Amino acid sequence: MNVRFYIDADSGEPHIERHGVTAKKVYDVLTRPLEDRPSQDGVRGVTAARYADGSNVVVVDPDVLDVFPDAQSVNDALRALAEVIRRGRGRRSA
Repeated sequence: MNVRFYIDADSGEPHIERHGVTAKKVYDVLTRPLEDRPSQDGVRGVTAARYADGSNVVVVDPDVLDVFPDAQSVNDALRALAEVIRRGRGRRSA
């Protein structure tokens, strides 16, 4: 698996470092998503529970990180886009 990380311009380190996550941890989670491992607060089973709930991991490209810095902003934009697409589908079938 080839994993690429956004490199922080200020530090020259992968952006994940700001969040206390190492490249090894990311690789481990991506290659073994159902493995039971503790979260940052020590709770076990978080990864497996999220995977079972149908969560997806999406990599946001660096050129749009200023607009979509977190999951909430990505989900809000996708919901708005989904509504536009759904309305467009409705017009075609009418």
